[in-house]
Amino acid sequence: MMEQNREIEKVPEIVVDETSFRGYTLDEIRYQRALAALRKEYAKEKIFNDLASVRKRVSFGSKEGIAGKAGTLAQKMFSGLNYLDYAMVGYTAFSAIRKFFKLFRKKKK
Repeated sequence: MMEQNREIEKVPEIVVDETSFRGYTLDEIRYQRALAALRKEYAKEKIFNDLASVRKRVSFGSKEGIAGKAGTLAQKMFSGLNYLDYAMVGYTAFSAIRKFFKLFRKKKK
């Protein structure tokens, strides 16, 4: 799985010469959006896979309290993530919260 992550990170970004830069073409913008969506999906899938593996390893039959179990679960789930994964999780959570609060905003007339 780590090999796939490295392959995605090796995808070249669009490099521009600032002196003659006149903007991105539609194809370049589409490419960057598709690349961002791919990275987001990969990070989300990786989190779901990590969570599934943690659920298999953690036994809920122990005598620990609920808070101890939740702390252990969160620690195991987030121990294998890199900075890009944290950024994608944060961006996804921020987008969802923003959409939720937009429902309660007053509409200007």
